[in-house]
Amino acid sequence: MELKAYIEYEKRTIEGHWKDGGTIVFEDIAELDIKEHGDSIEACYKINRDGSFRFFLTFISSDPLSHVFIPSVWYRGNNNGEGLFPKESKATFWSFLETRMSLPGFIIFITANGHLKSSIESSRDERFVSAVSWFEHGITYSIPGKEGPYSYRGKTALVDTSLDECFITLNKGDSFSRRFYISSGPEKDELKIYESYVRAIINPNLDCDLISWHDYYESKLTRLLNLTHIDECGNAYIKMGEDNGKEQSVYEYTSASFLVKSVEAATAFASINSFSTSNVHLQSALDRIKKLFGTNDLKVLAKRIGDHFLAAETYPGVFQDCESLISGERGGYLGIGEHPEFMYLVNSRCCGEAMCSYIKLYSILKEEKYLALAKRVANFFITNQLDNGSYGRWWDKNGNSISASGTNGAYIAVFLIKLLNYLEEDEKIRVKESIDRALAYYQAMAANGDFFGDTLDADSADKEAGVSLLSLFLEAMESFGINSKLLNSAKYAASFIITWVWHKNSFIPRNSKLGQTGFMTKGMTSVSIAHHHLDFYGMLIAKDFLRLYKITNDTFYRDESLMMLSACRQLIDLGPGDLQRKLYGYQPEQINHTAWDYFSREDHMNGTYDIDIAWNNVLGLSSYLYIKENFPEALI
Repeated sequence: MELKAYIEYEKRTIEGHWKDGGTIVFEDIAELDIKEHGDSIEACYKINRDGSFRFFLTFISSDPLSHVFIPSVWYRGNNNGEGLFPKESKATFWSFLETRMSLPGFIIFITANGHLKSSIESSRDERFVSAVSWFEHGITYSIPGKEGPYSYRGKTALVDTSLDECFITLNKGDSFSRRFYISSGPEKDELKIYESYVRAIINPNLDCDLISWHDYYESKLTRLLNLTHIDECGNAYIKMGEDNGKEQSVYEYTSASFLVKSVEAATAFASINSFSTSNVHLQSALDRIKKLFGTNDLKVLAKRIGDHFLAAETYPGVFQDCESLISGERGGYLGIGEHPEFMYLVNSRCCGEAMCSYIKLYSILKEEKYLALAKRVANFFITNQLDNGSYGRWWDKNGNSISASGTNGAYIAVFLIKLLNYLEEDEKIRVKESIDRALAYYQAMAANGDFFGDTLDADSADKEAGVSLLSLFLEAMESFGINSKLLNSAKYAASFIITWVWHKNSFIPRNSKLGQTGFMTKGMTSVSIAHHHLDFYGMLIAKDFLRLYKITNDTFYRDESLMMLSACRQLIDLGPGDLQRKLYGYQPEQINHTAWDYFSREDHMNGTYDIDIAWNNVLGLSSYLYIKENFPEALI
């Protein structure tokens, strides 16, 4: 590997020249000392003239480029799916801020003979935040960083940066340094390379104040109770979100699954026995429920939710659980997405998630109508299962596959495995045969690295594709026994998921709304190639990584879990108005740590948080209850 450096000074490009002793000089304007520290190098700049500067450091590969990988930003050229996000079809080479990826400035440059990988220590000063880019023969870091040829600022904002100026004004005698981590090797599989790297640096501890697990539990339960509403029949549903300002219209709907997860919330309510509390916020929420429904018995409330969504079965076995609270219209998924033409179809993920919850609700409440619904939905998907074993993605009511891309069908496979426990022996044969075909299909997806198309409000590679496949393989091993093929599939899905987990803290402007909370990115999870914010999905991933740890006895998965569990106890409003809202238990869905906002709002980027949403609380409470029962030692 060869290192080159140059600067832009007063809009003039000056190449650096080596002197003795590891120093690079840029005429008489600046100089750069390169200090080696084992696995890293420290680049120390000294300024010899006043003026405007931009600095470039390039690591040149001995072999030309095959492809690159950037965790949570660039996977297989980002060519899967639709949307404005950066992709190879728009431009061959890109530049991204170090704050976008789950390790600062991390990139793997893969060649025919191996790889070169590099990252940068997180900046502590906004002036020196870098960007990383690549070209045919290497990797370049620029300081200050500028994204290009476009900067992805939101779902509807891909901004041309070609005319943007980017420099920093420095004075003679100023100095600064940045540390780079550079290494190479023969491996060419980006997921294996990345996992090997983070295994060497994993530290599950977070150096920040976290709320207690008791407070976490009560805050989640309180927020969900306050999102619970009564319908015209006296039954109940969870509202998607409240108090979201100008964007609230997006959240005026309910569903059994996905972005709301009402029936999963019902399973959490049903599993909670009678209790007393000294928490005035929780007691107030219970009093509100009693006023609405005549009782605050959570098992009764769970049944009211389960009964409400029975109406989502629009034809026998056809389950469409998304319901607008404004118009009353029903569909498979009515939220924001890249495919509005699919809104009124049947979605495999939504059906699978909802039926898993109905089966669990049946196991607690023994309501036969819940199991009967699950059997009818199972029949729909088994009857229409594709020849290759897939359960597809979008279906019409007649069982015709409209779109089969992505991993949504894995949720159906998980549901069918759970259903087996409640079937007669003669019923099991057909279901098990269908599951076996599906397992072969989804294992092949994992082996091929086809982790895309899982979330419904985007269409890209996303972490949830890895989570859905991992969950399926875990369910299969726990139900049918461990075999090497399933275990290898689970591990490879986990390797993909790991690329979305933050293992270090990123730069966040100290005076920003987010920076003032003391928030840390370590242990958080990026969302998708299409959505560049952070979220608290780590509660669910931690649960599945603990399941994988139990099977493998590999402490790496345990440590990953502990790190995510800690991170998910941040940014929770315990009142009054800790997070500038009067919603006890509010934990924002979208953490905008970098130059991105879901709604493309410039004033909501680089250190803000926003959006009250139900799934965040359902997933958190449900995962907490599962871990408390099965892995209590993890709740430290």
